Amino acid sequence: MPQRLANWKAKILSLAGRITLCKSVLATVPLYPMQSALLPESICNEIERIFRRFIWADSTEKKAIHLIKWSTLCQPKLDGGIGTRNMQSMNKAFVMKLGWGILHDSDSLWASVLRRKYIRTQEGTDQVHAKGRDSPLWKAICKVLPDVITGTAWSVRNGRNVKLWSDKWLENFGPLIQYVPQVSSVNNINAAVMDMVSPNNQWCWEAFAHLLHGQVVMGIASYQPPATDMKEDTRFWGSSASGKFTVKSAYQMQEQPSSNPRRKDPT
Repeated sequence: MPQRLANWKAKILSLAGRITLCKSVLATVPLYPMQSALLPESICNEIERIFRRFIWADSTEKKAIHLIKWSTLCQPKLDGGIGTRNMQSMNKAFVMKLGWGILHDSDSLWASVLRRKYIRTQEGTDQVHAKGRDSPLWKAICKVLPDVITGTAWSVRNGRNVKLWSDKWLENFGPLIQYVPQVSSVNNINAAVMDMVSPNNQWCWEAFAHLLHGQVVMGIASYQPPATDMKEDTRFWGSSASGKFTVKSAYQMQEQPSSNPRRKDPT
């Protein structure tokens, strides 16, 4: 990156020109290694320091005042920033894409190889952990996997694979366990959604309704109870309106955690 900057005359460029070069050229240089490893925080900070100094025409010969703090510049243009990327969040979003592939990409060769090599539990990919002798790639994936699971939602079909309390399956709500005043009052924390349906295909309200707030119960009532003859439950990315994982949505999930686009079950 410093070699690329050596041929650029930052002082003779306008502020708009420096911003354009930073976003279109400089910011793309570290993206390739970020796709397969979590870079140390110090490296990400140094990359951003290079960005800042170039944007404000700062050099060892002449110090320049940085008029706007970096966190503001990283905001979208609509929010008063210039749309530059936070390097740590961008790096994490790239590795989250690999984690998404481990969880959901059953046909990919690379994902199949990693699952066969490293997943040593019968509880599924949600419970995997990295050991000291594992590869840096797998350690990075395991580090971001909880965030991938947090951003994952379920589309309930037969209800066998969706956990009633800990999975996100009710639109506009998080895991139902968050709405239970006393978690100890839940008898079976690992119960599936299908376990709460009677033989005549009706919700067993007496089993769980008394544990939840009325608004949550009304949300469940708007759902058709799952049936055994329906298709398998499917996961989708809850942080994008399309339900498909994108690096952009993973980045926005970290930078703007309060934003929650209207999720649509994939058809």
